[in-house]
Amino acid sequence: MFQLNGDVLLNIIGIISTKAEGSPRNPELDLCALSLTCHYMRELCMPYLFGACTVMVNSCITLEKLPPSSVWPHIKNLRFSNTRHHPELRKIKSHRRIFNPKGPIQYTSISELGGLFNPLLLNEQLRSMPNLRSVYVHGDRDGVYDISLAALKAILSVPHLRDFKLVNHEIYPCLDV
Repeated sequence: MFQLNGDVLLNIIGIISTKAEGSPRNPELDLCALSLTCHYMRELCMPYLFGACTVMVNSCITLEKLPPSSVWPHIKNLRFSNTRHHPELRKIKSHRRIFNPKGPIQYTSISELGGLFNPLLLNEQLRSMPNLRSVYVHGDRDGVYDISLAALKAILSVPHLRDFKLVNHEIYPCLDV
């Protein structure tokens, strides 16, 4: 395998990483097995293994919840899946439909709203991911989720970010903003 050109190896890895339609095989497991063969193959497989990462958010984001810094150069798509809905937000929203995107912005004095995403941590860490192209912040349809304007500003201020999606979240700026 070492006698193969690096471009040929990348083509092989690219073929392994794509799943044929209707195929039961799992490309991630195949790539993981290939990456364990040697250090050189691991370096070649890293962009395919860690190109898309998901962070499950059920409490405040800390550095430990983010992927390890050794894979940051390989992350292209980062998804924050918010699994914790906020009961206070449900009370505030009880007087109108939850999924009304044209409703007026409602300010709140509840300081814990928007606390799941630490803007300082996000700003610093997302800027440290040089190949990051898209961030997707998603909440389940069953709950009501919150994100602060400061966290949105931190995400959107990443200069190399090209795509951002915010799904099923409510924005409640604090009164002191």
